[in-house]
Amino acid sequence: ECYQEKAEQIRFIELGLSADTDYADRIADLSSRTFLSNSDAHSPRSNKLAREFNQMELDNFSYQDLCHAIKREGGRSTKLNVGLFPAEGKYNHTACTRCYRQYSLCQKDELMGRCPACAGRIKLGVVDRINLLADYEKPVHPTHRPPYLHIIPLAEIIALALGHKSAMTAGVQKRWSALTADRTEIEVLMQADLAELKAEPRVIEAIQNFRMGLVEVQPGGGGKYGQVGLAGLAGAEGQRDGQKSLLEF
Repeated sequence: ECYQEKAEQIRFIELGLSADTDYADRIADLSSRTFLSNSDAHSPRSNKLAREFNQMELDNFSYQDLCHAIKREGGRSTKLNVGLFPAEGKYNHTACTRCYRQYSLCQKDELMGRCPACAGRIKLGVVDRINLLADYEKPVHPTHRPPYLHIIPLAEIIALALGHKSAMTAGVQKRWSALTADRTEIEVLMQADLAELKAEPRVIEAIQNFRMGLVEVQPGGGGKYGQVGLAGLAGAEGQRDGQKSLLEF
């Protein structure tokens, strides 16, 4: 609506932390656009940098080929979107911005946007906003749409395995540095033979659980980030979010 007759010149949509392919492909107007999942890279910390990225089919590693891939021209295209779970977003669910109590859209309207517990403002969440905009009850993926892989940064997986509250503790960073000394973080998370990784069994088990899709997410809302856990590990709690196994990609 904003771009009117120029709308067809928009060739891609950046999904951001707030959304993934399943969210966006419930909106018919977006079906012709390429989806990109990119890290905002606002921090050099090991659990922030490059936490979202794309895999693309290119002939040459060049700006021109990148443009062709975004436009899906000449055999170039996006082959995989990788990003965090949308439920981790701090406005995923409709919730109070003061006490973070979560509400349904109907409850928000009935309460006229004010939390009865603390009188704070109830902010509309991404999930309910998608429901308002959606043309489809379930996502309808066009044939050009690549798979979407939800990821957990390696440092956060290590922290979950060790029971640390922060991914920036010395113990977590030491193990992260050791695992990524000869491989990239993505290779450790997605490709490396687990038998070849040098780490405690509980860290290896956590990486394996991630690959198997044993991920649990407690959605965020009202300005409070959601929490991600791994089934069977300390601190893993919340609701199963339906992550696929890496074997399915």
